[in-house]
Parts: sequence; structure tokens; C-alpha cells
Amino acid sequence: MLLRRVPAACSWICLLLPVSLSLRPLQPPEICARTEVPEFYAQIYRDLEPYKVLDEQHLAFYDGFCARRQKACIRLRIVNGAAYVLDMFPGYQSRHRSTLHAIYRVISRFGNLPDVEVTIDLTDGELQNIDLPFLVITHKKEAPVGILYPDFTFYSWPESMCPSSESEISHNYDQLFREFRQHWGVRARWQNRSDTLFWRGAPVEDQGARSVALEQIAAVEHSDAKFISWKAVSSTGQNEVQGCVGLLEQCKHRYLAFLAGTTYSSRIKYQLLCGSLVLAQEPRFLEWWSRLLAPGVHYVPVETNWANVQPLMQLLRQNPLQAARIARQGQRLAMTALSPTSVDCYWWMLLASSARVLPPASGPLSLNARPLEDVLLLPDDATLSSLHGLKGGISMQVAPKPETQDRWWSGVGSGRVVCNATENDAAEREVGRPAQVHPTSGSLGLGYDRYDSCFSS
Repeated sequence: MLLRRVPAACSWICLLLPVSLSLRPLQPPEICARTEVPEFYAQIYRDLEPYKVLDEQHLAFYDGFCARRQKACIRLRIVNGAAYVLDMFPGYQSRHRSTLHAIYRVISRFGNLPDVEVTIDLTDGELQNIDLPFLVITHKKEAPVGILYPDFTFYSWPESMCPSSESEISHNYDQLFREFRQHWGVRARWQNRSDTLFWRGAPVEDQGARSVALEQIAAVEHSDAKFISWKAVSSTGQNEVQGCVGLLEQCKHRYLAFLAGTTYSSRIKYQLLCGSLVLAQEPRFLEWWSRLLAPGVHYVPVETNWANVQPLMQLLRQNPLQAARIARQGQRLAMTALSPTSVDCYWWMLLASSARVLPPASGPLSLNARPLEDVLLLPDDATLSSLHGLKGGISMQVAPKPETQDRWWSGVGSGRVVCNATENDAAEREVGRPAQVHPTSGSLGLGYDRYDSCFSS
């Protein structure tokens, strides 16, 4: 381990409140303080506990890590309620933008956050061997490092949209959540769905584990599990993919298989929101909410290689009431713990609690730091470094107005004749309105072309 860990000698309350701050308890928004989910914020306290103390060596490695790495990370600081981005290096697809939008929404919605600086990893677990207090999307169950945060899919993931889906117009999470609740909520009876064990997904780097699982599922009566092939994706959602089935369309089936990804997979929350019965391996990689999931309560566990899926499906079909109950309990958990408001509350508590434990911001803001609002408007290829400033984007050429050029002003106020002006300049004086310059042709909006004319100033 890179860090000197501190034994857990007290409850999370004393852990989060050092002596100097013990008289200033957190004051979360009222809606966040009365969550219906037991231990909803427990993962925050569990993740922060090891990082109460950093020695100088590891503190130096942590400070400025994103600027040195220059890959798939964000360093963000909140000062007096305003958020600034010190470093930003985009990750895979649009996830950096969705992550920043999620934070901006939380600040705008709830406010009242203490000063804090966080470093956010945008990868699917590339920092597993670095035990430092980075905010991470996922970590290993048996060797947890970093502090889990709600990933980009809880805001939007346009690159994952199925172009053939008629029921989905967006992969904005708020929109999807409303669609799940409206069309597949408690009034959508589980028994009315098809008796199919269903899965769609892409191959991943897993040493063939998904292929083995598909072979096992194929032997199940009434199963439909296939790979899809992504051809092209875009942040506009105009994607090209063969065999894709939309997130809402999968809800037509009673049974949904969840296959692990290379590290984690974000799909399981959508499957639970369907109200279908989810069959899944116990996760090896965790998300911020994974510990709320209980096997046999919210989903049905299967063996790692899916070797027991045939007898398991026979048992479930013989006990439809029990299967429906587990499906309903899984959906209820997802509808409460994973609602957009719950996700925003988790973000707020994560940032506020991090301010109590993480190293405080060192020094004044970098001259290269930018307000979060400005960074949200940057183009996809832009990077921001506290060391080197902004890079990327396309410059747009602007045709200058004649009166801004030195030649035009050379005789103004001197009583001399001004040459190299145009009749349109004179017309502008007469009608009191600006000329319209066409940058491609150099002609002027009133129909005159440039020529050397002179008028007395």
C-alpha cells in the first residue's frame, strides 16, 4: 500500500469530524438528510476513512497528479461556493463533460458546499494500484482504493444510444429515469412480460468470459443473448451499431442477464429499473452504490462462469411469485437509491465530506484556472492544464471593420483627406448604420466594392 492507513477506531461521525471541525457539523440539504435508503452514504465514510492522514511523500505525489498525468482526469476546486477547474484532460468519449455537468448541477441545485479540492479519475479503474484519495468510478471489492463517485452515466451517455430504438430519444439519465418510472413502474406487471432470458452487449477484454457466459445462456430454453457490433459513435447520439436493443426495450422480458465488463459495467442499474428479474455474478468491481445490492434480495446470483444458469432458470420458472418478488425489490431499490435526486444528494455529501478529510487546497488559484461554467463551453478536444493553460479548439477568423484599421483612422480629426476609404463608409455616416462586410468576397453590404476613394474629413 502506498499510504499509511489509520485503524478504524471510531464511528464515521468522529471519523469525518476532526477535532478542529467537530463543532461545525455538515448541514446537508433537507431532502438529502431524510433519505429512505438505510446506510445510503456509508460508502463515502468507508472510502474516506483510510485517507485521514497522508505523509509528506504521498501528499506531494497526490498534489498536482492530474497535471502531470495529462490523461483522463479533472482537478476541481470549490472556493466560496464557486467551482474552478484547475486541470482537465478528457477521458473516453464525453464522460469528462457529463461529470462536470453533474457537479455543476449539484452546486446550482443545493449550494452551501465548503471549500474543497478533488482530483477525479475518468477511467474504468486504471488507478487501481495507486492508493491515493482520487475520486474514482470503480474499485476492486477485495482491494478498494480511491473514493467512489457516481459515474458519467448518471448524467448522460449519448454515445451508448441505439439508433434503431423508437422508445428512446436520449440517454440523459433524468429522461431515462422518467421513462422507466412511467412505462415500467409498479403498474407494469412482471407476469405480462415475455418468459425470455435476455441480454445484448458488446465483447470486452475479459479473456473470453462473456463468450463462455453466452454459450451457457444459449442452452437455456427461451433465451436470447447476442453480441452487438458498434461501428461509430458520436456525442450527438447519432451512432451506428448492429443488433442494438434499447434500454427500455429490454424491459419487455422477465429475465435479464447482467454480464460483467472488463472492470465494472453500468448496465445493471437500467436492468433493475425495468422491474425485470436480474441474474448476475456477484460483482468483483464496485460502484458507489454496489454495496446496497443484496444477492437473493435484489437480484439472483449466478456462478462466475454461468455454469448453473440452466437449473437456476428452471427453479425460477417453477417459482414465479418468488422471482417476481425479487424483481420488485430490485426495482424499488433502484427507484429510491438511484433517483436523480438521490444521485445529486450523494454528490453533495461526497464533496462536503471530502472537505473534512482530503488535503486542503494548497496556495491560491492558478492563473490558468477557469470557472466551471467556462469549461463546460469548451470544445471536445480542449485540455486545461494548471501548468500550461488551455489548448485545443478551432479559431474562427473574423473580418475586421474598416474603422478599426490604422489606415482608416490616419486622417480623422486632422483636416487631411482620408484615402483608401469606400463609398460605403460615407454611406454609413449618412444613414447612421454599420456596413456589412462579407468576409469571403470583400464586398460591402450596400452593394459597393472597395476602391480607392477619398473624402474630406
